[in-house]
Amino acid sequence: MKKINIIMLIGILAFGIAGCTQVKEGMEQVLGETMESATVDSEELYRSLSSIVSAPEHIDTFHSEYVGKEVEFALYVFGEPEEYTFEDEDASDINGHKFAPASLARNNDAYFLLNVEEITQLQVEAGKYYKVKASLEGTMYSTEGGEREDIVYFDVKSMEEYIPTNREVSESTFSLSNGDVTFFDYEIIQDIYGGDVFVLYFEFENRAESEQAPIFSEIIVDHADMFLSSEGLLLTDAELKHTNALSSGGYVNDDPTPPGKALPYYISYELEDATQPICFTMYDDEFNMLNTFLINPSESSEGLTSAE
Repeated sequence: MKKINIIMLIGILAFGIAGCTQVKEGMEQVLGETMESATVDSEELYRSLSSIVSAPEHIDTFHSEYVGKEVEFALYVFGEPEEYTFEDEDASDINGHKFAPASLARNNDAYFLLNVEEITQLQVEAGKYYKVKASLEGTMYSTEGGEREDIVYFDVKSMEEYIPTNREVSESTFSLSNGDVTFFDYEIIQDIYGGDVFVLYFEFENRAESEQAPIFSEIIVDHADMFLSSEGLLLTDAELKHTNALSSGGYVNDDPTPPGKALPYYISYELEDATQPICFTMYDDEFNMLNTFLINPSESSEGLTSAE
């Protein structure tokens, strides 16, 4: 039984808390009884949910209308349900309930928890896609390793298994929500310990009306049976092939691209095995595969589209 701390959300935030490999998923539309005011369309819902799970501390400021409201969306469960115990006195009504970790298609770097205690009509399993009717109820926090991590959780009212579709598409260009990313080169460099670091170069064309940086978290990166974070690595004093490329991810804010313009960027990953391929896959908000592209880092990059 896993022990974790909790913060309950009441009204607004109250008391203190397949492509190469099939991966994760997203969400959908608001139910009839959902929002107290007007209906929220699919794009607004998924955009809001992505923001909620990635920045739980801002729920009361930007997304308080979602607290306690039932919405319907698609998701990917990547871990088996597990019983949780909570130290907070206000959490006695859910103490010992089963929670399952899940993620969205458009934000694979952040995960959230599902309270599946009331789900008895099916067995919730890891590695499957579901459509759920659920309400945002609170945030939990873990202090393992000495650092606090806030995690959003939803109470699930109903859920059904969902099988997304896959398109036979393999292109080096990915259409993100704010622009197009086109891979044009890559290389392997060594870190200070002699380990292999894969550096991917891509051009980002901004289709928005304001300055934007590429939202690389919308692309799922799979290597050696592991998912790689879209934050990548922060490279310092590295001699890169394309010196004009801007850093994407890492631990600093990305430099933006002006509206209607295109700029080169790079993102880098520490590789477990440089002989194993890296798979880049993108899904829509219901985890239907839109594009998948495979790169073998040990082979030449001549086959990629060259950036101007």
